[in-house]
Amino acid sequence: IVIGIMEGAEFVARCLRDQKIEIVFGIVGIPVTPIAFALQQLGVKFHGFRNEQSAAYAIGAAGYLTQHPQCCLTVAGPGMLHTISGLLNAQTNNWPMLLLSAVSESDETGKGSFQESKQMEAAAPYVKYSARVEHLNRFGYHLTTAMRLAKYGKPGPVYIEIPADVLKQKMENPTFFPLIDAPPKIFPDPSSIESAIQMISAAKRPMLVVGVSVAYELAEDGLNRLLDQWKIPFLSSGMSKGIISDASPYSVASARSLALLECDVLVTLGQDLNWLYSFGETPKFPSDYKWVQIESDIDKLHHNRHADVVVHASLDKCIDALEKAQCGELKIQEWWNKLQSKKEQNEKSLHIQCQNREIPMSYHGVFDRIRDHIPKDAFIVSEGANTLDIGRIILPTISARSRLDSGVLGVMGVGPGYAIAASVSEAILKKNRKVVCIEGDSAFGFSGMEVETMCRHSLDILVIVVNNNGIYRGISKSQWNADDISPLVFVPNARYEKVMEAFGGMGFYVETPDELDEALKKACNVKMPCLINVMIRPEGPTPKNVAQDQARANAK
Repeated sequence: IVIGIMEGAEFVARCLRDQKIEIVFGIVGIPVTPIAFALQQLGVKFHGFRNEQSAAYAIGAAGYLTQHPQCCLTVAGPGMLHTISGLLNAQTNNWPMLLLSAVSESDETGKGSFQESKQMEAAAPYVKYSARVEHLNRFGYHLTTAMRLAKYGKPGPVYIEIPADVLKQKMENPTFFPLIDAPPKIFPDPSSIESAIQMISAAKRPMLVVGVSVAYELAEDGLNRLLDQWKIPFLSSGMSKGIISDASPYSVASARSLALLECDVLVTLGQDLNWLYSFGETPKFPSDYKWVQIESDIDKLHHNRHADVVVHASLDKCIDALEKAQCGELKIQEWWNKLQSKKEQNEKSLHIQCQNREIPMSYHGVFDRIRDHIPKDAFIVSEGANTLDIGRIILPTISARSRLDSGVLGVMGVGPGYAIAASVSEAILKKNRKVVCIEGDSAFGFSGMEVETMCRHSLDILVIVVNNNGIYRGISKSQWNADDISPLVFVPNARYEKVMEAFGGMGFYVETPDELDEALKKACNVKMPCLINVMIRPEGPTPKNVAQDQARANAK
């Protein structure tokens, strides 16, 4: 097909579309605005954000949910540099994403040109591939290389920058690169499968820990069959929740500490022994446990501890091989009895806390009401300190890729962007579940203006701000003293719901359980952006070191 002469922005947009990029987030400006218009002409919807940092967080999440790199588009200089934390977040979570940014004109480098900065150097530590497009006819090459590296091996972020003068070039009868193939599958060594089965079968107190890589590699169906065969206790945390339903009888989330402390064989499936699991070290783990590591990322093998058995391959192929080995049900009834007893004890204690109907409300009381009202299949986004930790325990996740949170990086400010990514991805995947984004008041402050993005695009997102007037713990209105403001506190009883109302969404301010029930009923029955601002007790669980610092400051 003879196309003739094509403008630079149109060529770039066509290349992106041909690589099946369906989601583009970012902020337009000179010189990238024509790319956004050209994408929309080609049927690729552009969602403009209010801050590039939030857009970068969101596009990484979209890559995870769609198993394909999606694109964040920014201007040069500050626009690109705002995305660095998003690159780090995608790198840490092993999420594929493409950052496409403008850069100053080629012949102005080093002259102090408009928004000039060392963008390639800034991106380098956090990406698998980075390139500057020397001429427009090289863009297709760099794009396909970047897309392949973003998906192949360990998924991660990639970066391409286009000088403003290159984007002004035109292409005569341009050629386009074919869509990259799906990453090749790696099959496990049969001897490693045999060694794993022998060690797991001999265990008296085995423990399975499931990582989020299982969800990214679409391996949850096989894992659920394997679990039914083995009947092994398992743990998942954060974004790996739902790979196996929280309602599964094999879940020992409510006996987590005991399960890790007394296991004799730990089986990790796509889960690193990082800080979330105390690096696999005492006193959280026994000193003499055996470790069976099942992992697709070669860089994580033997990380933080030497594994006794390693199975390295694509996770779905590992699971298939383990299932075919027909290990059968593990003979661990005594271990199950001990875990079940601890589960019942802790769940009883949690139930009592959740029945708290005092005013001001407690975290547990709020999450109990949220759990009862939101759709059972809702997509959950959560961030904050206590909001995240307590909500993770109370709110169940029943299917894979149905939860996003602060992740391994523990980053704050991801919530609204993640919620947008989830809603847009849900539409592409034709699931269209309601997205419920639960924020601490501190976490909401980082990216709260993205509620305008939600309203502009009429996204079915319910934002719930659990408001205790501060970080960890705030103060009540009666305690406010403008001349002595603690680093931990915010303006008491801030009306966050008014931000949503300002852009045309629905807002609710609630102080009692009955008001919360009513607001949740209304918000869950509409398909539009809503925000419920829930006032709770200012006091909350505070990390020991923060409480000690506060006590020392008060003593002075």
